[in-house]
Parts: sequence; structure tokens; C-alpha cells
Amino acid sequence: MSKAVELYGERVLHHCASALFSHREHLSDAMLEVLLEALEDVKPSNHGSIKSVDVGLSQLVKMGKGQRVSEFLEAIFQANPDTLSFKQFDSVGHALTTKDRALAEDMAVRWLMSGNQELASHMSSLLGGSAREPTIFEVDISTYALSDNEALFLARKAVGWFFFHPITAASLIICVLRSVKSAMAETIGDLLFEPLLLNYSGELRDHLSARVKGPKDRAKPHIHRAVAKLDAYLDDLRAVGFVKELEPSERERLIERKQQSERMRQIQKQAEQSSVLMSLISKSIILHGNGSISYQRGADGKLHRHAMKMGGFSTSWEAPRLQAIDPFGVEMQLRQLRSESLAA
Repeated sequence: MSKAVELYGERVLHHCASALFSHREHLSDAMLEVLLEALEDVKPSNHGSIKSVDVGLSQLVKMGKGQRVSEFLEAIFQANPDTLSFKQFDSVGHALTTKDRALAEDMAVRWLMSGNQELASHMSSLLGGSAREPTIFEVDISTYALSDNEALFLARKAVGWFFFHPITAASLIICVLRSVKSAMAETIGDLLFEPLLLNYSGELRDHLSARVKGPKDRAKPHIHRAVAKLDAYLDDLRAVGFVKELEPSERERLIERKQQSERMRQIQKQAEQSSVLMSLISKSIILHGNGSISYQRGADGKLHRHAMKMGGFSTSWEAPRLQAIDPFGVEMQLRQLRSESLAA
């Protein structure tokens, strides 16, 4: 097998991917190592091979070989920074988040600590994602024996890469706080208030308040202090009252409504183009009313009337507060957090 894969041809690599996909339970550790080393060179354009590797890796995670899978993903993502991500490796991503969360959290810590923006971005998409329930980190940071500067570096990376998933970012900061005993803990704890709570005063505040009331935790004093800072900040905002001069004009409101309508139209159009269901069903536009009526010819050859009432659904997403006030400032802050290096 070693001699065969030395050819490194596309057909050879495809057979390696097929072996990983179809015969993984019959592969010894040595044979598996040969295949994985060869498959690090598979081309992203070979979608069939990539999908076989993806499914094979997901099964390896379920077989308890997640650490080797982590090493493989790290290598292949760094070798193909602009073409491969967890979009192509969605099966192994799902296996990591559902079957081996401890490994997924360990990967997140190591990839964030590496300072590699590509790896951090992939981890952000995996553990941030669009799931209804946010990812809550429970990793023991003390096992990594981080210095104070390294702990601060990890906390800042958590904010930078999970900023749009504030509960996830806060949970990782809390894990870091549990491992820090020096004065650096206060600096790390301040990240809970600024920029997280300062931007997300709804769901994140409720989550942190529940943690304060929960079981004993070394991070509790820092959580309590951050929530108290937010309450004082909001009280100061409300004390100003309504300032009519700051209210947008009717023209500005109209422009914003039109822009938002156009954005939603483009999002809906893109979703319909990528939807499998839209290619199977017909589309009707209802001009007025709260229902639709259609006629279908039955087995008796007659038209039968079918009426369907329209229903409703809703979803919500808390936008960062400061993004409406200072969008460029928020963007620059995130760029700094994501790109900064660990000081020697």
C-alpha cells in the first residue's frame, strides 16, 4: 500500500478515499496512517474523493480515533486555506459536535491559540454556526498550563471569532477565568462587559444572570461584576430620556426600509435558488387575502376545490448594539482581535 500511494495520482487518491469510506473497519492503524498521509494531498476539485474522505473521517470519530482526525483536518485546511472548510467536511463536523464534543472543544482551544486565522475561522463556523441552541464550552483550560498572557490571548480570540455568537464566546471566557488566579483575571473578566454585554444586553445578560444564581463557580465574581456594569450603563442611557433631535428623518427611514426590503429580497432569492424543495413544487404569488384556493382534478375527472389558510412563523436575532452606532469601530475591533499575535 505504501508503494502504491507513492504514485500520488488522482486515481490512486480516489481509491484511497474509497478505502477509507468503505473498508475503514478492516484497516489496521498502520494502514490507516498510510491512507491519511496520502489523502492530505487530495485536490479540493475532486468532490467525490472529498465526500468519501468526509464520511470516512466521521466514522473514525465514532470509532474513537478523533485525535488523528483532528490532525488530518488541521493539515488539509492549512494546505487548502481558500478552498476547503467544514462546508465540504460537514459529516465529520457533525460527528465532532455530537459524538465527541470534548475533542471539538480541544480543537477550538488549540486552533485559536495557534493564531492561524484560517483554522480559527473554520472553528468559528463549526461551533458558532446557525444552530438554535448556542454552543456552551465546558473545557478545562487548566490542562493546557497557559501563562497569564496566553490566557488573555485565548479570551480575546474567543471574543474575536465568536463575537456574533455571544453566549458561546462568554462560555469560553468563563472557562478561561476558572484557570486564572492572578490579577489578569480581572482584565479577562472585563471582556464579558466590553465588548460582549455592551453589544448584547438581552439573551446574553439572561444567560450570565442565570450562571450567577447557579452552582459555585470561580468565575462568578467576574460575571456578577460584568452584569452590574451593564445595568449601570443601561440606567445611564435611560436617564437621558428621549432626544427628539436624534430621531431619524422620514426620508432616512424610507431609505432604510427600501434597503432592508432589497436585502431581504436578495436573501430570499438566494435561498430559493439553493433549495431542493423549490425545484419540486410550483410557486404562486398571493396578491391579497389570508389563504389560497386551488383546484385539482380527481380520479372521477372532476375538479375539486382545495382551500388552505396561511399561517405564520417568526425568528429573532439580536444585532450588536454598537454596530448601529459605530459599525466601522466594531469591524476594526474584530479585525484586531482576530489578527493579533501572541506576544513573546
